[in-house]
Amino acid sequence: MVLTTIPYLIAFQKALPSDQTPTWRFSGFLFGVEDGNSYIAKMRRGMEGEWFFRSSYSGMKQKGVLAVLPYTLLGKLAGGKGAHEQLVVLFHWFRIGAGLSCILVTYRFLCEFLLSTYWRRVALVLITIGGGLGWLILLFRDPKVLPLEFYSPEAFGFLSLYGLPHLSLARALMLLALIEYLKIWETAVTTERNVHLWRLSAAWLAAGLSQPIQAGILSILLVFHLIVEATKRWYWRTFSVKKAKLKAVILSVVWASCLPLALLIYTAYSFLTDP
Repeated sequence: MVLTTIPYLIAFQKALPSDQTPTWRFSGFLFGVEDGNSYIAKMRRGMEGEWFFRSSYSGMKQKGVLAVLPYTLLGKLAGGKGAHEQLVVLFHWFRIGAGLSCILVTYRFLCEFLLSTYWRRVALVLITIGGGLGWLILLFRDPKVLPLEFYSPEAFGFLSLYGLPHLSLARALMLLALIEYLKIWETAVTTERNVHLWRLSAAWLAAGLSQPIQAGILSILLVFHLIVEATKRWYWRTFSVKKAKLKAVILSVVWASCLPLALLIYTAYSFLTDP
């Protein structure tokens, strides 16, 4: 995260007031400038007292929708003179914090599967700065056609750390939710399960508030896994989990899903009914 911050510090230094003109000004972003300025605009709405998102590109009356909440809340911390500079600095503090959280939670998630500290670190490096084998395309095709992970923050985790903090935060929260889901399996027939149930629900909901699609992805993952486990028990009874444990896990996930599903339904309803 220090390395991702150095280019921005250099840009800020090169964008001193004496070097700026009415037509040449550092926006605070080094890639995806249009997206970056849209986040600043959302933060600005929060600074001006808004709680609901409304599109700036329509003159139609809008009810507003509870979306892009992290940026709206960040905007509440700014005010007074130098608003743009305040919002840019707040954005980058958010980027650094969300990035650190994503890296640490990724390592914690790896601990569930890898016993060796060495391989945990190798996996963490690959996940944090790796983008798969898309670069091989460059060896066989026109370099103007770039692999997806070279420009898509959703596909390439490093770009999220470099410039899209809500994606880093959403990924961290989704992994936290998966960790709690695994803990529910471990404590399914004990009272400790309830603690992990509420943690799963909170992380699931927060992931959806950061990026709604993450709540949907998590829903699909959990439902798919429960269907697989139920199918295993139905066809291979001697190799599957006990019925009481499976039932307890399913009930826990159902209860934990109430708030996240309410958010997904609300979001879908808002986008389908507001012209």
